Amino acid sequence: MGVAGFSLVSQQQCRTWLNENLRLRVWVGTGTLESWHAENRPVLDRIGSRELVSPLDLAMATDIGEEELVPFVEAIEMAELFALAWQRARVASPFFFLANSEHYAALRDHHALRFAHEANAHALERVTEWLATWFAARGLTVDETRCLINLPGYRALFYRAPATL
Repeated sequence: MGVAGFSLVSQQQCRTWLNENLRLRVWVGTGTLESWHAENRPVLDRIGSRELVSPLDLAMATDIGEEELVPFVEAIEMAELFALAWQRARVASPFFFLANSEHYAALRDHHALRFAHEANAHALERVTEWLATWFAARGLTVDETRCLINLPGYRALFYRAPATL
């Protein structure tokens, strides 16, 4: 879902964030990422341009909730909501500690920092649900439990088994 969210529009900063996140989490080099992007470019370039499968009549709705609004958000708007929520929840520290002082640990666990982290994590969770709704409204099969989208023609960065939903 993260790859699809960062690939909704052709925006260099989103691609940079995607690459940074992949490098941090799966330890792949630039060459591997570039060949993976090249192989998936035709698939990923089309996902943001998908049309609604069955548009709802907003004029008839009296109590519009977020789930009803999500399908009508433009691809670039959905991309921004996702990318910013992701970045807020997954801020990478430029520091690396082998051990922390007890004073640092006490401050790190302060409720203000904990609440900020929890709020950012919750925002990412909500936006990921919206992203799933957005893709489902465009006819794609979405597995919300595993955060997967069936994109015909997509080639995974790491191949383990045939993708089935």
